[in-house]
Amino acid sequence: MQILYRLADIDMQRLEWRQALRVFEQIRTLKPDDVKARINLVDINMRMGQESAALNEVDSYLNYLDNMRQSSQWIEFLK
Repeated sequence: MQILYRLADIDMQRLEWRQALRVFEQIRTLKPDDVKARINLVDINMRMGQESAALNEVDSYLNYLDNMRQSSQWIEFLK
């Protein structure tokens, strides 16, 4: 995970949003409860003007929290 986060960080520093998005998607696949990856996915999608993809990511994570019976974390994520 640390390597993937470092790769994503490098991509973001280079403003290579699409590549960073792919890396964060890999992190999300490997660790669906990783809130940092989910926030970055929303942020990158918004930066790229893909509001519907960003909102889908928010919805997906909230559904994940609901299924895991962790709906108390919704507010923290939305902040």
